[in-house]
Amino acid sequence: MIYSVRWQLLLSMVAVIVITVGMTAAFANLAANAEIHRLQGREAAAHDQRLTKLLSDTYLYDGSWLGSQAVLENASTLYGERLLLTDLQDLVVADSHHGIIGQYLGANNTSRHKASVSGIEGPIGTLWFSPGVPTGVSPDLVAGVENSGPSLSLLLILSGLLAVGVAMILTFFVSHRILKPLETLARVSRQAAGGDFTVRAQVQSKDEVGELSRTFNTMLVELSRTEELRRNLVGDVAHELRTPLTNIRGYVEGISDGVMQPDAETMASIRGEIHLLTRLIEDLQDLALVESGQMQLQLRSCDLGDLIREATLAVQLQAQEKSISLEVDQACRLPIHADSQRVSQVLRNLLVNAITHTPTGGRIQIWARQVEGRVEVSVKDNGPGIAVEDQPYVFERFFRVDKSRSRSTGGVGLGLTITRRLVEAHQGQIEVISQVGEGAEFRFTLPLEPAGQPA
Repeated sequence: MIYSVRWQLLLSMVAVIVITVGMTAAFANLAANAEIHRLQGREAAAHDQRLTKLLSDTYLYDGSWLGSQAVLENASTLYGERLLLTDLQDLVVADSHHGIIGQYLGANNTSRHKASVSGIEGPIGTLWFSPGVPTGVSPDLVAGVENSGPSLSLLLILSGLLAVGVAMILTFFVSHRILKPLETLARVSRQAAGGDFTVRAQVQSKDEVGELSRTFNTMLVELSRTEELRRNLVGDVAHELRTPLTNIRGYVEGISDGVMQPDAETMASIRGEIHLLTRLIEDLQDLALVESGQMQLQLRSCDLGDLIREATLAVQLQAQEKSISLEVDQACRLPIHADSQRVSQVLRNLLVNAITHTPTGGRIQIWARQVEGRVEVSVKDNGPGIAVEDQPYVFERFFRVDKSRSRSTGGVGLGLTITRRLVEAHQGQIEVISQVGEGAEFRFTLPLEPAGQPA
């Protein structure tokens, strides 16, 4: 599930949201802190301005610095730091801590900052703020703080732009990862549409896109195989039609030229070739109907045992010509719901195929039984068998185990193909079990008669 495209998109969106919100929060916190510092600076500057104004008013009222000591003591308690007041000669006239009143303040003092105290005619003294306690700041420092960094609005705008940029980058990589296999698949599809079935889509993930690529590759394999079968079908049909037509033409020309006599033997040969042509055309027609799904099955209740006996009797003469024994072993009654004519065709095709490949004096065994709600039928011969590499193709059109393509060892090559299609049309399955030198066994299944169905 973690490889799902749905989960990838969900997790990607969650990551984008988390990163965007986190960056916005970080920038907002930075901007808020900067704004708080500005407000604190403005407030401290206002306090300092009020203190210097109070000292100036006290000096003007008293005409001296006598009242400034009480002002500094109260201000020190309020600000939480030591305060000094000097006159124009740097003589300490007031000290919030009473330490150096009457002394001159050296030029190398380390006060945090100072503020000028002005009278009517100009500066009359200097207010010194002790170091170490960051309570107030001078107007000069306040201006520096206000100009030291970007404003709150600018920081929020920058954070939003950066978050959008990060989101676009993440979205680009996520979409690239998802869409690249689809683009490759589209390119391969165009090549396949042009008739090139050798191309393959690259499978780079385990998500739905990877599964789509694997399915598409499987489809290309099947299309390539189907195209090969189509080409082979045209050649095989032409070959199968050419041979009997050539023979018939030879007989007719021989009779016309007087080389051959239109006796019973010649007419029998011509009829045999015509019969072969008719059988080939009928087989092709049946195959076309069943593969296109247009064959209408006449489903009804019937006894499989009766159909096996009828099919065995139909091929009895052909088996006797090769001294082949037909051994039938079946249950007393095997009711099925099927098209009796098509099931008989399946049985005859398998029996004829077995007789064709069984040597003279051989044996063919037919048995039927009920297995897990279905009926299973087996036709087994003791012929030469089928090689393992040939078994996947025995149900293909015009395939013959005998590569010499002799009709005496393989017919026209459509019987088993039609047999498989008819069995599958009845919702059944068919398989071949064989080893070289030990004969071949064809097994197929059919549905039982539904419960309560009248016989």
